[in-house]
Amino acid sequence: MKNKSAGFTIVELLIVIVVIGILAAITIVAYNGIQGRARDSRVDGDVRLVKTALEMYKADNGFYPSIGSDNSGYDVSLLGPVLTPNYIRTMPSNPGLLQYVRGGAGSNSYGIYMDYESKPDCKTGQNIAVGWWGVGLPTC
Repeated sequence: MKNKSAGFTIVELLIVIVVIGILAAITIVAYNGIQGRARDSRVDGDVRLVKTALEMYKADNGFYPSIGSDNSGYDVSLLGPVLTPNYIRTMPSNPGLLQYVRGGAGSNSYGIYMDYESKPDCKTGQNIAVGWWGVGLPTC
């Protein structure tokens, strides 16, 4: 009689290690996609807050705020001194993800550019000019 010891062969161990590695890789890729979509959802929420604050500002003052040269994009955080605390509690903390532009003193227009992570960039606003941030940039 041969004496067999209990245990796994090296081939069985290698197969288990490969399967665990594949599952780990799939999980990491899925997790990274979820994080990007979550950050994009936060950008969408921040834009809704800023747009509401801009509309309240316009209702009180008759025009949208200017934070620099008209028809030039600026980081949305520069609207902080104008909009807080009367129209919005705190400005979004997404540096570089949101850009604001006002169309001109008498144009009653503004645009917000959104730099997304997992979906195409786009712009939104009131009476958006075609030329802001490029002709091909879609509206949201």
